Amino acid sequence: MKKFIAMITAACIIGGAAPTFESWAPDAVITADAADTVASGTCGESVNWSLDDAGNLTISGEGAMYNWKFSTFTSKDGVIDVVNFEGDPMPWFEQRSSIKSIVIEDGVTSVGDLAFLGLGEVTDISLPDSLLTIGEYSFTGCVGITSIDIPDSVTRIRSDAFRYCTGLSDVRLSESITTLTASLFEGCTSLETITVPVAVSKISYSAFKGCSSLKTIVIPEDNASFTSRDGVLFNKDMTALLRCPEGWNGTEYTVPDTVTSIGEAAFYSCVVLEEVTLPSSVKSISIDAFNEYGFNGSEASLKALTILAPSCDIYDVGNTITDNVCIYGYIGSTAQEYAENYERTFVSIGELGDVNGDTYVDSSDAALILRHYAAYQADSVGTFNEAQLAVADYNSDGSVDSSDAAMILKYYAENQAK
Repeated sequence: MKKFIAMITAACIIGGAAPTFESWAPDAVITADAADTVASGTCGESVNWSLDDAGNLTISGEGAMYNWKFSTFTSKDGVIDVVNFEGDPMPWFEQRSSIKSIVIEDGVTSVGDLAFLGLGEVTDISLPDSLLTIGEYSFTGCVGITSIDIPDSVTRIRSDAFRYCTGLSDVRLSESITTLTASLFEGCTSLETITVPVAVSKISYSAFKGCSSLKTIVIPEDNASFTSRDGVLFNKDMTALLRCPEGWNGTEYTVPDTVTSIGEAAFYSCVVLEEVTLPSSVKSISIDAFNEYGFNGSEASLKALTILAPSCDIYDVGNTITDNVCIYGYIGSTAQEYAENYERTFVSIGELGDVNGDTYVDSSDAALILRHYAAYQADSVGTFNEAQLAVADYNSDGSVDSSDAAMILKYYAENQAK
C-alpha cells in the first residue's frame, strides 16, 4: 500500500501538481448548483412565495395565505383557459405554464381561495402538517396532479377545491374533516375510488359530480352517518340511497328494500348503468335523481327505470328523470302520471290491484289479499313477493290488509254494475 501511494505521489510531482487527498474523503459530497429564484414576493400577511427556474413554487412563512376572487372562468377538458379576476390575480398566475411543483412549507395554515387555480403543468404538491384549511377553487384545473395526500391537521376543505383535476386518481383525505363540500372533486374523471373519513357527517350531492370513472365509495364501519354497499353510498341505516358512483361497474342495479328515499342526484350521469329497479319500499324520489350530466363528452347510459311503489312521490320537475329513460310502472301509478306529464315513455307492468297478473282486478285478487293477510298475521311473512305486495297495496297506505281487499271488491262491484 505504501508503495502504491508513493507511485501516485511521484506521478503527481512529475506532472507539476502537489498531491491532495481531501476530495477522496468518505464524507465529501458533490452537489449540483441550486436552482435560481426567478420571482418572489408576498402572498399573505406573513407568508412569502418564490419560484425558481426549475419550476418549483414554494410557499413559506407563518399563518394564512391571501384569498383571491374571480367573476367567471372557462375551461375545456378541465384545463382553465380564461379567468376574469375581481382585483389582482395570484402573483404567479402569469407564470403558471412554467410551474411544475408546489411546496407549502411548515408554518403555513391555509391555502387561499383560488391560490393555484389553473396550474395545469403542476405534477407534484406537498402540504405541511401545519395546514388547517384548503380554500375554494384552490387547486381547480390542476390537471397534471395524479395524487394528493391531505394531512390530518386539515379540518376544512372548501367547495370546488379539486374541481377539474382530471388526472387525479389517488386521494387520501384528512381524518379531521367532517364535510365533503359541493363540487369538491367535480370533474375528476380519473378518480376510481374514494375513502370517506370516519368523522365525515355531511356529503354534498355534487361532491363527486362528473367523476365518470368513480366505481366505489368506501365508508369505514365506524362512520356514524354513512355506509356503503357494493360501492354505493347510503345513510347509516340504509333508508336513503344517496349516491351511486357514476362509473359504477354494472349495467343493472336493484335498490335494497330497506331504502325509502332516493336522494338528490343519486344516479346522476351514470355512464355504465342501464337499468335500475326501485322496490315498493321507495316512497320518494328527489330532484335530479335520474338526470344526466356527461362531463367531458361522456353520455349517461340509463335507459330503464322500474318503480314498483304505485304512489311513489316523484319530485315534480322534468329533470328528476331524464327524457331518454323509459319508465316502467303500474297503470294508475304516480310513475305513469309523471311519464305522461313530462312526455316520457311509459311501459305498464300491470294494473294496481291485479295481484294474480291476469290483467283483471276482481274478487279473485281480493281473495288472494285476504289469504296473504291471514298468513302475515300468523307468521309476519305472508304469501306475496315484492311485486305482489306493491300491486296489492290498493289504497297506498304502506300495508296490505283487509282494507285493500275491500276496496278492490268495491271497485269490482262498481264495474260489474256498469
